[in-house]
Amino acid sequence: IGAEGTLGIVTAAALRLFPAPARRETAIVAIDSVANAVELLHLTQRVCGGVIAAFEYMAGEAMDLTLANLSRLRNPFGQIYPHYVLIELDIPSAFPKESKPLEDALEQAFEAGLLIDGAIAESEAARQQFWSLREGMVESAWMEGGVIGNDISVPVGRTAEFLDRAISDVRALAPDARFSVYGHLGDGNLHFTAIRPKQTSAAKFLELNDDVVIAVADAAMALGGSFSAEHGIGTEKMKLSSRFGDASVESTLRKTIKAALDPAGIMNPGVMFPARTES
Repeated sequence: IGAEGTLGIVTAAALRLFPAPARRETAIVAIDSVANAVELLHLTQRVCGGVIAAFEYMAGEAMDLTLANLSRLRNPFGQIYPHYVLIELDIPSAFPKESKPLEDALEQAFEAGLLIDGAIAESEAARQQFWSLREGMVESAWMEGGVIGNDISVPVGRTAEFLDRAISDVRALAPDARFSVYGHLGDGNLHFTAIRPKQTSAAKFLELNDDVVIAVADAAMALGGSFSAEHGIGTEKMKLSSRFGDASVESTLRKTIKAALDPAGIMNPGVMFPARTES
């Protein structure tokens, strides 16, 4: 919950179990715009209902970087497209065995002009290869050195607007910056990674860290999003929390909760709250 262990410790957990899917259907598709990715999401939701397990957006620049840095991975299309989406369905046993909801959705998407190309995993090995492309984007970006990561969220329908604005604002600070953008489009959560220009040292680019983080956060917040998505606030984003809220009210509230739950100051002392000193 972003409290860095300062407000309590876990003493119990409740676990909810779901039946394992009877089968999975996985595909990676190429598209020419973020707007079409959003339309594809809506179409897939209509056709496939509640069985969508993943709907992952990947920018073409992120795919290009991943394939260049990770030689173990294979390009499923033989060329780089502007944008990609990785879709996975968890099909329950209640579905008829002959049904192919993902194939049906992609056929409709092609007919609607939403897709450039697509590939459906015909085996578990192919499925793993598709997922390795998505998961390799973290590793490939960090291999470049000089990386400024941002974990933001925006309303799904404003994803394209956010990307245009954030990229423009970061390039105002570093004109030749590169980007690796990917994330969970189904809930508007994007990992927006700015990477040093090739001719700029990592140390020099990282001098812009705070300015870049603020620029990206400002873009997300201006569109009704959040400067922090799945990774919470923690210690790293305390300054951003103050930037977008009433710092005095939030600070007072935190201190009040801390005093009530941990009057002796023994829970992760010195993190988010000043460590108590012995009198």
